[in-house]
Amino acid sequence: LSALSQSNARLTEEISERQRGEEALRAAEQKYHSIVENAVEGIYQSTPDGRFLSVNPALAKMYGYDSSEDLVHSIGNIGKQIYVDLHYRDRFVQHLEQFGTVQGFECQVYHRDGSIFWISEHARAVRNDDGSLLYYEGTIQDISARKQAEEAIQQAKEMAESANQSKSEFLANMSHELRTPLNGILGYAQILKWDPVLTEEQRSGLDVIHQSGEHLLMLINDILDLSKIEAQKIELNTTTFNLPEFLKTIEAIIRVKAEEVDLSFFCSYPDSLPVEVQGDEQRLRQVLLNLLGNAVKFTDAGQVTLTITQDEDFPKTHTLGFHVQDTGIGIASEHLEDIFLPFQQVADSRRQVEGTGLGLAITNKLVSLMGGTLHVESTPGKGSTFSFSISLLPSTGFSTDHPTDRRKIIGLKNKPKRILVIDDKWENRSVLSNLLQRQGFTMVEATNGKEGLEIAQVLRPDVIFMDLVMPIMDGFEATKALRKISDFKKTPIIALSASAFGHTRQQSLEAGCDEF
Repeated sequence: LSALSQSNARLTEEISERQRGEEALRAAEQKYHSIVENAVEGIYQSTPDGRFLSVNPALAKMYGYDSSEDLVHSIGNIGKQIYVDLHYRDRFVQHLEQFGTVQGFECQVYHRDGSIFWISEHARAVRNDDGSLLYYEGTIQDISARKQAEEAIQQAKEMAESANQSKSEFLANMSHELRTPLNGILGYAQILKWDPVLTEEQRSGLDVIHQSGEHLLMLINDILDLSKIEAQKIELNTTTFNLPEFLKTIEAIIRVKAEEVDLSFFCSYPDSLPVEVQGDEQRLRQVLLNLLGNAVKFTDAGQVTLTITQDEDFPKTHTLGFHVQDTGIGIASEHLEDIFLPFQQVADSRRQVEGTGLGLAITNKLVSLMGGTLHVESTPGKGSTFSFSISLLPSTGFSTDHPTDRRKIIGLKNKPKRILVIDDKWENRSVLSNLLQRQGFTMVEATNGKEGLEIAQVLRPDVIFMDLVMPIMDGFEATKALRKISDFKKTPIIALSASAFGHTRQQSLEAGCDEF
């Protein structure tokens, strides 16, 4: 009897334990069912041949069906009925069977009403113990809103790039159109100043024309440089140049400006400066003339000083420091950062100054491009100092013996050379012809590439000046045609263009020009 009681007790305990297990299993199933049924994202199980085994309400709603059962019974082939591109379904299944899982698979699918939307799908292949495939299960999210946002961002980016490109093209075209008449103004101002019978009044008037033209050219260059910087198309052009002569030229230009407003100008640099250095001479000149020009412009009394210093490890580092100091109006500390912004002036609102307000912004960018950093120290009422350091590699040593031939060219020693000028702008042809005829050259003109090609084959010029943008036949095509003729394979061809973009120079050289 005792053994029977113990057996019954064990049986009762087993039954109770089984009941508790079943209750826990039912609770877990209910919890799982609740999670699936109430999930925001779609959840499914499907057969390998493309039928839904089960789906949750979220997925049914996503595809436009009234219930889970409605979706399961309505879709007999997921690939053909759901996927917009069946190729994507094939890729999805191949990846799933090969790797067992798919993460973030994005594609377009059909809504029940025929509309199309984007989904992101995560899935895995469920297999039996023997490795055979049972079914797929996964989750799906509607990512249409994200895709629309990405598309809007991409469209905005493309529109911005297009607008920037249009602006660059506009500025390039305007630069070209403005430089062409300026070439005539500046060219003839220089040619006429050579006339020995000019009165002082006439010479003074020509100086005004020339200076005004140079100022206008500076404004055009500033605007063009800013557009290049914004488009990240500005590049350094490294050449070898004579540093002492370069500094003497800078000194001569600024000394004239300083003397015009009764300022003293001093330039100081060590005797051990390298003679021939490698760097972008044009951009360094632009930086120094801008800083020194500003110093003169904003100094009412006193002096402007340019000091060049050598790095402690010079010449090992080849680093030179440039310091522009003035005794001018100075800059308030709260405005020191603003002066490097485009269209900002360093002067106060009560002081009218000429210029675009782009000089310091461009100068700051150019110094950075040359590997330096532009620093400024200033005290209102006492003056400012702008400083930067860059590396200029020496080319031929450190000798200061650099003789320079300053004689004036007056003509040709040997027989006259025949020069052909091919340009559709009469003012460009006229300036060149007047300039070179005075030196003894024989000048011939053509108005387009086709006409120039015909004249060249008859007259056999010694040198050809080739405009690049012309009607009928442009300079690129004409140059290529000339280089195909054996008699012109070595004839010097010099490209002429009002374009200030580097790629134009490169294109002209690739076409066969010797120089730009």
